[in-house]
Amino acid sequence: MIVSITHRSDFDGIASGALIVRYAALHRKSPFLVYLKDYGDKENVIEEGLFKLTNCKLYIADLSTSFKHFNEVVKRIRRLRCGEIYWFDHHPTSNENLDKLKELGVKLDIRPGFSSSAIIVYENLYSKSGIEDEIARKIADYADDIDSWRLSMPLSRDIMDLVAYYKYLDEANPLHPHLKSYLLYLSGLKDQNLVREQHKAHIEIYRKLKDRARDVISRTVEVFEIDGINYAICYAPCYISSSQAAEFVLDSVKAQVAIVVKEEGTGSVRRRGDVDVSKIARLFEGGGHPYAAGMRLKEGKIDLVEYPKFVELIKNKLRELHL
Repeated sequence: MIVSITHRSDFDGIASGALIVRYAALHRKSPFLVYLKDYGDKENVIEEGLFKLTNCKLYIADLSTSFKHFNEVVKRIRRLRCGEIYWFDHHPTSNENLDKLKELGVKLDIRPGFSSSAIIVYENLYSKSGIEDEIARKIADYADDIDSWRLSMPLSRDIMDLVAYYKYLDEANPLHPHLKSYLLYLSGLKDQNLVREQHKAHIEIYRKLKDRARDVISRTVEVFEIDGINYAICYAPCYISSSQAAEFVLDSVKAQVAIVVKEEGTGSVRRRGDVDVSKIARLFEGGGHPYAAGMRLKEGKIDLVEYPKFVELIKNKLRELHL
């Protein structure tokens, strides 16, 4: 049995899960379990049902080893009885946290600042095993192109929009059927067509939603300067991804940093320049990369009436950061 636990927030996590399942089903002829997790799941990144499993391999990918509830996850890993545990990731972390996992025998390939987790998964499961799989390589390359925000490959924007739409559709469903369906589609792919006609129809629906979201963003964006850095804050509905909302803001106004207050209660930070935005996320007990980070601003949704309160909260926190 092979168990896959990956991040459901973006294509890097979906692609990492697809590569693990593809490796299990097509190359190892193994049964598998698929979990898609986010940091809001807290200790349930490791579900209690996994405590019953024995003689399995557990792969965790594209989930940071340095998030708020990491210690609770470590406690749950200690209770597992499966044979081998692997953790592949590219988010910033600490030696202290890595040592905790090593003490439990977790096999690590953690590369802070690396462009994507999917490439790390591919190298560990395919390259090191001598498996030649052009489709798996293509999935990993697209994840790398999207997560690094190069967006230089032909389907990158389509895939990014598709995953954002499925994430929106799955928001109230704990089983995440649309995201898992796409993950499994990629896992069993026999040609290199990552986006089929039915996917294109979903992308068109999402792009109409995205146009509506841009109207909201344009009405709510506010630009201000602290110590020579121009910040832009906006409000974004749940049907547009944080990355795309931030990209729209940074293309629309003169700012080095975009802070997106999302309807679902989260915040995201992106940059154009060399500001380390993970420091901003850590003001709210979040984290991420120097170029892209996130945090939770409220347990529950934030509506437009509340939005000005969060603008002032973020401004005050930023002023503290610059003191």
